[in-house]
Amino acid sequence: MTVQQYLDKMERQLENTLTPNLQKYIPAILERVGEVSIKKFIDEGDPVLDIMEFKLIFDKIITEAINRLTTKKDDDKLFQTITIKDIEKKDMIFRVGLN
Repeated sequence: MTVQQYLDKMERQLENTLTPNLQKYIPAILERVGEVSIKKFIDEGDPVLDIMEFKLIFDKIITEAINRLTTKKDDDKLFQTITIKDIEKKDMIFRVGLN
């Protein structure tokens, strides 16, 4: 799988699992995943990230977004569950609360 194929697959999965409130962060997630994937592709010949590597990137970007959401009202709280399938077709579930 090429880096671009991997990023396209990741983008489709994120678009299918994230709510519209979190979909706006897809470009930032893909940009960072792309940087790490290209390095991995050069070093190892495979761009696919370990699920923990992806989770660290995802968590960092969402945390930065949460930190920017300082003016949200109580009734604007967000909660999101996403499912990402790994290479072996196992479901990996992340739960993210944005308050």
